[in-house]
Amino acid sequence: MTSAQGAGDKQREEADVVCHSEASQNPVDCLPNEILWKIIGFLSLEDLCYLAVCSKTWRNVTNTNSLWLHLCKLRDWERFGTEVDLRKETPIHSTGTSTSGTSPTFQTDSVINDDCNLKDLAPTCEWKEVYMRAWHLDRNWSEGRYQEHSLVLSDSGSDFNNATTRCVASDGTIFGAGDTTEYVGLWELKSGQFLQKIQPSKYIPLPRTSYNEIEAMTMKDNIGVAAFMGGILVFEASTGNVLKLIRGTASDFDRYKPSGLYMEEDKVIVSYRHYQRADNDEVTV
Repeated sequence: MTSAQGAGDKQREEADVVCHSEASQNPVDCLPNEILWKIIGFLSLEDLCYLAVCSKTWRNVTNTNSLWLHLCKLRDWERFGTEVDLRKETPIHSTGTSTSGTSPTFQTDSVINDDCNLKDLAPTCEWKEVYMRAWHLDRNWSEGRYQEHSLVLSDSGSDFNNATTRCVASDGTIFGAGDTTEYVGLWELKSGQFLQKIQPSKYIPLPRTSYNEIEAMTMKDNIGVAAFMGGILVFEASTGNVLKLIRGTASDFDRYKPSGLYMEEDKVIVSYRHYQRADNDEVTV
């Protein structure tokens, strides 16, 4: 074999190596992100997590809000990023033993943010963090990893022995209970400490005591709404300060009783049912 033939064979081998190398390129470098997201959308959650730890490039591909929002919707966890934002919740560091004997505290160092010292890693996208926190919360409930607090209703100052709780509500920080003694009691959820009580009849004098009984209540983002036959009371949950009073007409008192409340942004929807007043209803003077 001549030297010219040997050189030609070597060039062909080198060309084959180059072609083979180009053909085995990472698909991330060849396909648009939109197509990659469509493909990995068929993966299971477990496979998706394995893919994310393969390389920095694959982590970036899987670290997208559209992908994790879809996964949240499949588990009915979208509300944890809309109605309440779990990303803003401060983990409660347990000082005792939970029901299962393990800690219910979410490990915040599992989320990469701008303050992390990890170089070249993009922050965890919003909906992936929501999914991580919702998954942890769901596992806490299923495995009994939670702390129990007892709320002593008698601490509210109302006539506890004669009271019947009609409705309860919470925004995740404050717990409220409305009863038949015309009071709304407010407690801090984390500590179980009683905060404040509100008595609607103090603000709206009504002809009958039964009109003051709290029938329905809702609470969101530190705003509470309590409905009774005499009207609607809007208050600040953390302080009990009354923000607004909505009073019904006298002709409606004997006919309708609140049965439900729904609050969305700056709107409140109250459902009513027909009420038949008993002849022995007490009349206030």
